[in-house]
This record gives sequence, C-alpha cells and structure tokens, in this order.
Amino acid sequence: MKRLSSITALIIASAVLLSACGSHKPPHIEITETDHRSEEDVPGLTDPGLPDATLIAPEETTEATVPAVEAVSPATADRYPTGFMANENIRTDVYTAQRGDMTAGFYMPKLRADSEDAEIINNEISDLTNSLTGNEECIGADFIYFRNTDLIFSILITAHMSDGSCSYRCYTFDTTEGTRLTNEEILELAGIEEDDFYTLAVDAVIGFISSGYGSTDIFSPEGLNADSPLGQAVAASDAVAEAYSRTFSSENLNTNMSIFPDSDLGLCYIADIVSADDETTFRHAITHTGKEIASTPTSLMAGDECLADINFDNMCEYLKLTGDGYVTAYTITGDTLTEITTIPSADLSYGTSYIYEQSGYIGTRVLRAGLMNDPSNLSYELIILSSECEIISDITISWSDSNGDGQITEDDAFTRDGEITSFAEWFDLTGIS
Repeated sequence: MKRLSSITALIIASAVLLSACGSHKPPHIEITETDHRSEEDVPGLTDPGLPDATLIAPEETTEATVPAVEAVSPATADRYPTGFMANENIRTDVYTAQRGDMTAGFYMPKLRADSEDAEIINNEISDLTNSLTGNEECIGADFIYFRNTDLIFSILITAHMSDGSCSYRCYTFDTTEGTRLTNEEILELAGIEEDDFYTLAVDAVIGFISSGYGSTDIFSPEGLNADSPLGQAVAASDAVAEAYSRTFSSENLNTNMSIFPDSDLGLCYIADIVSADDETTFRHAITHTGKEIASTPTSLMAGDECLADINFDNMCEYLKLTGDGYVTAYTITGDTLTEITTIPSADLSYGTSYIYEQSGYIGTRVLRAGLMNDPSNLSYELIILSSECEIISDITISWSDSNGDGQITEDDAFTRDGEITSFAEWFDLTGIS
C-alpha cells in the first residue's frame, strides 16, 4: 500500500508550471490527485479519450489565453511573518529553521485565554516548538482550528517530517471555563458512550485503510479479506502482520488516546495505522468516517480555519471558512491578514489545469473550488495566483449530464464562464481524468 501520509505543502516544488507540450493537441491527462469529496458525491468519470482533431484553434483562444505563470522562488527566512491574530481565541506565532537550502516554516498556535489551563497549554506548545525547530528531520508545522460550539474549540497541530510521516498534538478548550476538556468530557460532548468507543474507533480505522487502497473489499463482516492487497501482505510478512495487529489493539485504540471533536462534533482520532509498503505503522489523524485530517496539496480546506501554501512559495496563507459556506484566503503580511479572495465553496483543493498557449497546452497549478453539490451538474471555479498572491486568472467551468447517464461524455453540456465550450476543454481545465 502506498504510504497514506502526504508531504506538506511546505515542500511542494517551487516551479508552478509543468513543461510545455509542443503540439496544439492536449496531452492525455494523467492526474493522480483526487477531489477530497466522498465517492458518493462524485459521478463515475470516464476516460475522456481526447479526440485526435485540433480541439481549440489558436484564434479562438486569444481572449482566453492565460498569462504565463513564472516559477516561484522559495521563501527565505526574512520573508516570513513573525505572527498574527488568527481569531478571537488563537494567535499564531511563526518561526523558521533552515533545512539545507530550504527554509522550513512553523506556524504554532497560542491560546489568547487568561487561565491556568491556557498557560499550561501554551507552555506545552512552546516546548513542542523548540523540539520541532531543533529537529533536522522536521520540515515544518502548522495547525487546523475547529469551532466545536460557540464556546468550545479544538486545535490540531501537525508536524511534518522529511520521510513523509507526521506527528500530532491536539487540544480542546472551553472558553467559558478557561479549561482544557478531558477525554471523558470530549466523549460526552460528542455524545459517545465509553462502551461504544472501541467499536467506533475500529470503524474509523477500517474506513481509512479502505480508502487508502481505493477499495471497499479490504474488509468483510468476518474481518480482513485474505485475498485483498492488505490481506496478502499480512499473510506474507510477519512485520506487516504485527503492524496490523498493533493497529487494532486496545493499546492503540482506547479512551486514553488523543481525540478531539470536529466542527460537527464528530469524534476524531490520532492513531498508529498499518502501512503494508513499509511494514510498520504511521501516525494519522482521522475523522469518525475514516477521512484523513490534513491540509495537503489535494485537500486545502480542513476544519474551520487552516494554513496552506496556495501560491507554491513554501510560505503558508491562512484559510477561513465563513458561516455561509464561503472560504476566504488571506496572505500573512507582517502581523496582519490581508484578504486575497473569497470563494463560494468549502470544497477547495489544488488541481492541475491544461491551458492553451501558443506553444501548446501548458499544465499549471490552480486553486479549484467545487461550486455545486449535484453530482450530475458539476461546476468549478479555477483560480491561478501569482507569487504575490494576485489573481492572474479566474475561470468558471461547468458540466451538465445532459443524457442522464451519470458519466461525463461528449454528448453532455459544457460551459466556460457561461459560454458553450468543448468536452475536451472541460477535462483540460479541470484536470480530472
């Protein structure tokens, strides 16, 4: 199994553009990234089988041509902010450390409450910061903020390691009492009985492992499917078998483990989970449905507020989910947040779009916001940002399942900024194959 952890956006390659294709015919698109929506929300996508004919003539694309995006130079230590007020409950302190030629950024939360528990938490985070910045194997850290209720919030701190693994620290805090919630209080907040905890945690881990293999037949009601990739790995290797057993042990999954509620009061778990490729377990933060909680290149919006490098300069921007389902992205300038754009979607991810240039179709990285929840009528807003986080291009492209077959075919309807466009261009711009 491929390692399920993703290296943080802090070490995404600084070049935004892929190499140009010499032909005016777009390349066959092979995008390995996937939307972070559940499979139930996404229709079956067919291979576009792009036509051999020229799809878009140069004269037809003059107005739509997007300016070339120059490669972004990695941020240096002197460009990083020192900190900013994230919201009424959290301040963010920003630290840097050199990792060879790369500057690693550490975005660490600090509680703004005045209480004994808040002081203890802030001291723990300060100790953690010193440990991470001094660890050459740690290439950065950030956090995700969850509004559990009007009075209670959780934070998940993620430290990203050079081998692709992560370590985590979580806190849940009651602003009225000024106290950190215990696991017993978190279970009560999430409405979970202690006797049900292990079963629910197992279900979450099973969901996570199954999604990692892209399959639903890893497990059966009787247990691990012996014919599945994981089942075969467990049978073939004592190390994998031991890691598998450890994953579902009561020492790993118990009411004393690190847990926190998400924004919907669903319980989230931090657990060691088997990875067949490496014959060991890796630490993951997962929701009760088995979805990994992380700000990664393919899934930017996690929680209610989080950090993500949206212009690929190795320096994070701040994302906030508003009450009406919009996401606002901010640059961090000095000690203030400056709005870049507000997008009418919480379904925000990275994508690769193929955009026509005179030299051919150029692959460029975009912010991709899903604008509709109807799986038979998909619509995306595609935004290209400069290294200064200025919007270079903003395109809305939509697909409608005209023949109602649940698949994207040439017979369906496609528009670009409200104008009819081609089947092939929809694929080129959305980067979905």
